[in-house]
Amino acid sequence: MVIDTPRLTKAEDQIVRLKLQGLTRKQIAEFTKRSKGTIQRHFQNVYEKLNIQSEIDLYNWYAENVLKINIRNLLHKD
Repeated sequence: MVIDTPRLTKAEDQIVRLKLQGLTRKQIAEFTKRSKGTIQRHFQNVYEKLNIQSEIDLYNWYAENVLKINIRNLLHKD
């Protein structure tokens, strides 16, 4: 599955998909054969491009923009 946004590079898309699958940043570095510093820079770029601040924001962004789930409506249903 590729994240549906042209804003992310192939490498950024890969690390986001791996994070969403539950891998730690260390595991992502090992899996992709990149340094932890490179993975950190990719995440910084992703956060900036998506205008998010945290991993929770990343999960919410994915749910809302890729899965098309309105998180706010789900949380505020009575």
